[in-house]
Amino acid sequence: MAWGCDTMSRINFYRLGLLLNNEYCTISFLGRYLTQDNPSSNKSLLESEVKLLSSHNIDIVSLMQKETEDINHFTAANGLADAYTAVEAAAALGQPNGTPIYFCVDCDPSDDEITDKVLPYFNRANMLLSVSVFNPNGYLLGAYGNSRVLKKIKAN
Repeated sequence: MAWGCDTMSRINFYRLGLLLNNEYCTISFLGRYLTQDNPSSNKSLLESEVKLLSSHNIDIVSLMQKETEDINHFTAANGLADAYTAVEAAAALGQPNGTPIYFCVDCDPSDDEITDKVLPYFNRANMLLSVSVFNPNGYLLGAYGNSRVLKKIKAN
């Protein structure tokens, strides 16, 4: 079984030591945010973290999160823009080719909102990721959200 978590805190040698010396489980992956709107925020993944985690064989689950608590952010146009931003950020940080970028839905949309807003957002993000000229590293689409959102995205 793989164990992991996501964090808004930067990973340095001290925090990595806490993760590696956890007596309850062995961490094999860590979710960190590709959000680049505020690079001084601890939330934003840094290249130094990628190198540190990779040197200790901890996989990075990259999370793309931009205003995802507001259902109105989920439009087809924003899906395209967010995917483009995520691909650029992942490549700049050295994310391995062919790995997923998880796009976050941190709100609790109704079934109609999932159909009318979230699905077009993910469809457009997936469209960009499927075009090699825009995604030369072959990053894959991932989804991060509640079970209703994930089930509808998977079915779509």
